[in-house]
Amino acid sequence: MDKKKTIEQLNEIVGDIEGYLSDQEVFFLYEKAFELKLNGTIVEIGSYCGKSTVCMAQGIKDSNNEAKIYSIDTFGGSSEHGEISTFERFQDNLKN
Repeated sequence: MDKKKTIEQLNEIVGDIEGYLSDQEVFFLYEKAFELKLNGTIVEIGSYCGKSTVCMAQGIKDSNNEAKIYSIDTFGGSSEHGEISTFERFQDNLKN
């Protein structure tokens, strides 16, 4: 296994992604994905712009796991955001 990232290192990766996660939540998601059983599966319901998805994907990558993440979202905004499409931002954040 590779070395786990610190909260500071994770914030360098996800800090510019729009979302509602605290530093502790960022690290919690990363750590749980890092510790996931080999070839496990994560199902995420509600992805917004992908901040949580990137945290978990980084945990999987850093642990040399081949787990999969399935993110389920309408990518159509919400009452607090209005009717917007976040799918392109989600894809861009995952690519970066």
